[in-house]
Amino acid sequence: MYLLELFKESAIGTPRIDEDDIRVYIPRKTWGVYKDDRFSEKIQLQDYDYWEREFLDHANAITASHIRKNQDEYIFRRDFFELKELIDVKPEAGSSYIRSVCEPFDLEMELDLKKVEN
Repeated sequence: MYLLELFKESAIGTPRIDEDDIRVYIPRKTWGVYKDDRFSEKIQLQDYDYWEREFLDHANAITASHIRKNQDEYIFRRDFFELKELIDVKPEAGSSYIRSVCEPFDLEMELDLKKVEN
């Protein structure tokens, strides 16, 4: 959202964050309590930097809970280091996973591939 806002005034022609077909995912961070009413707003916001906070309540912002309930409406992009977020999304059986990286060419990449497969 932040980058789309920065490009809003440019001639690049990027999508606007308020377009109907744009949603921006708000990841669960360290505490993982955002949108959890058991915690005060102050605690819920502590995971997010100040520049992120202005977007948390944006009409097009969504969380893993929303994606989990509406999986057929989204393409959810995560890289290797964000795959842990699939725990919160809980992809339905038969969901597709597209791995768009080169084949492993060293030991570290082979280990990473095994982690993804597991």
